[in-house]
Amino acid sequence: NAPQLAIAHLEKLVSRVLKRPQQTYLRYLLGWSYFKSGRLQESELALSEAVELAKNQGDSYLNLQIYDLLGQVSAAMYNPLEALQFHRYCLNQLESMQLVDPFFKCQIYNRLGQLHSHLNDFPTTIEMFQQALSLIREYMASDQLKTSYWTIFQYHIHAKEYHLARLCAYKCLHLYNNETINSLRSQLYHYLGCALMKSDQEKAHDYLVQALEQENMTDDQLAQASILAHLAQWFLEHKALKEAEEHALKAQTLAQPFGATVIAAQSLLMLGYIVYAQHRHETGDDYLKAGLAMLKHL
Repeated sequence: NAPQLAIAHLEKLVSRVLKRPQQTYLRYLLGWSYFKSGRLQESELALSEAVELAKNQGDSYLNLQIYDLLGQVSAAMYNPLEALQFHRYCLNQLESMQLVDPFFKCQIYNRLGQLHSHLNDFPTTIEMFQQALSLIREYMASDQLKTSYWTIFQYHIHAKEYHLARLCAYKCLHLYNNETINSLRSQLYHYLGCALMKSDQEKAHDYLVQALEQENMTDDQLAQASILAHLAQWFLEHKALKEAEEHALKAQTLAQPFGATVIAAQSLLMLGYIVYAQHRHETGDDYLKAGLAMLKHL
């Protein structure tokens, strides 16, 4: 209901006389709300209008947010090549900017990795996810992520870009709770594991075992669950059913407290496949139905 309420309020503002930066931001928010409500063509139109309005305004950060969202809309409309162009543009611009936003950069790497995976370009997929994880390790280890957002927050305050300052303040508060970055890291391990399993299973096994042994992994149960589920898949495909079931059960136990996530669904489906391979069909049905229901909900 929230996107629909947002649309109802935002559409009332379209006919009002607003300054150009306000019009740009309004179209961006409308595009975001349409996207969240599944109205993809309207989202694309609103964001295209935002791009035109943003020209010559000098607000490069908001411009990148618009292009990033356009990429997500293109991907949702099954146009991965166009989505790649948008996200590549964002990455190139981020790398040339003096103001570093590591979390946004991680998200762009994540999106690029998923797009290349859909295009079966697994070497590039793995490179993108590893770049993102490298950034997370760097900023988590040195606690630079919060400092970076504080710096960005102050930059936008001095530039009188108050809407962007407010956005950075919210991100900073979320990161102090550490949940946002852990959520992104667990997603990255999930998609990287998928790509590795499709491209080189021997390397996949070694990489996943090493990732599981990292010191900071003990604080991120969802990332552990993702790695264990992929290891369960590896053991299943190598006919080691006992080890496969042990890893899948551990993955499910770790993922369960987080509710409906793609990783929890993956662990349930993997348990279903493993149990079917052991000819325990009724139990396998239960796991598969639960996993598919969770994916449908997501």
